Amino acid sequence: GLSLAVSAEGIVALVEVPSVFVQVISYVRIAALGVADYGLAHAFNGMAFDIGFSGISIIPALLILLVGQLVVFTLGLIGSGINSLRLQYVECFPKFFVGGGTDYTPFGYTRKYTHETETTV
Repeated sequence: GLSLAVSAEGIVALVEVPSVFVQVISYVRIAALGVADYGLAHAFNGMAFDIGFSGISIIPALLILLVGQLVVFTLGLIGSGINSLRLQYVECFPKFFVGGGTDYTPFGYTRKYTHETETTV
């Protein structure tokens, strides 16, 4: 694959080789979030089962189990979802998206009575 890329793009293709590894590591971060979610869920399960089998009460155990799993589910959904969207916008769009179209004109008319000045800070 590398020789084909070099023949098509020239020496520029060699610069892109490290970016492939960086992109793979970025996607591994989503898998690491899944492993962390498993650890949190396992911890909540352990707390709930310890309380439930110790004879204290089944009600607090069920409450810890349900609330804990809901928290883990919500954190997993938000964390993985946001990271996936970020990876799509940061790493996939610049590679395959070609912009075009018309310039954005918010009100759809040209100025008659005012003019735009450049300001330097």
